[in-house]
Amino acid sequence: MTNLQSPEWKALGSNALKLIESQKLEQLGDESRKFEPLIRLWKYPSFGRHVSLTIFRERGDVLTDNFVIKQVTWDRPADAQRFSDPLIGLKHPFGFSDKPSVELREVKCQSHILRTHLHSLALLNVRPFSLAGGVSIDGIQEGIDFVWYSHRCLIKFQDTDESEFFIEFKLWRSKFMDIAMSFL
Repeated sequence: MTNLQSPEWKALGSNALKLIESQKLEQLGDESRKFEPLIRLWKYPSFGRHVSLTIFRERGDVLTDNFVIKQVTWDRPADAQRFSDPLIGLKHPFGFSDKPSVELREVKCQSHILRTHLHSLALLNVRPFSLAGGVSIDGIQEGIDFVWYSHRCLIKFQDTDESEFFIEFKLWRSKFMDIAMSFL
């Protein structure tokens, strides 16, 4: 029986994160060269599906309405189940291999609303250094990775952080995710 402490499970988790964090387009072929990553948002619940959403913008056009939305979902609970229950593992198409159960979706879209909401990110009052206390044993890891030419902002946090910035950011992210997911 394979368990969740095994080297195979750790390799599977590593492989899943490589796929979910990749900022390359996989399904557009040669057309993917026209786009560059702009922003990636993610949400990794301890016991749920890990979801990453990356928005690519058309190269060279700051005010573009042309985007590609890439969503990668790792079905971590299903993979955990196949590694902890031998009967499920034997029936699963990947068995006990280190290949993760990942779903990839990429969609081209034109959206003034998406661009406008992306630009509203600049209006958030960023105070990322919170000294507020909090305890998190299991929770949701979230983050944003924003790239704009030579500038980059990477913020990772736990869902237990209730500082003003993270509350404001969570509201922004929730609306942004709704807009982006409406295209998928």
